[in-house]
Amino acid sequence: MAVLRKLLFLVLGLPLGIVLVVLSVANRAPVTLVLDPFTGDAATAAYTVSVPLYLLILGTLTLGVILGGVTSWLTTGRWHRTAKRARAHIHQLQAEIERLRGGGASAPPAEAVPALPRPRRNAT
Repeated sequence: MAVLRKLLFLVLGLPLGIVLVVLSVANRAPVTLVLDPFTGDAATAAYTVSVPLYLLILGTLTLGVILGGVTSWLTTGRWHRTAKRARAHIHQLQAEIERLRGGGASAPPAEAVPALPRPRRNAT
């Protein structure tokens, strides 16, 4: 398993890291982010932020990954609850099977169970 992680890091992580470093170095110039949707001009906008372009790109990617993970977690919650209930029910049934196999207090003794008659053989 550790070898697979190292291989996955070398194949995906290392090239992605190199691309992020190159992106960060190439896009250091500041850009103005206007947070006021009602103003058309950046100079008269009430809320503006000046950040390097690479921070804006990486921040947007990070926010997208976080929102995607939260959305996925919220939409699969119903299935997780169903699986949890099913596992609890399975454990309950397995405990009851073990109790019955182990000759618990409520299991009938072996002598009390009637035996089936032997099948007749036809002499033809």
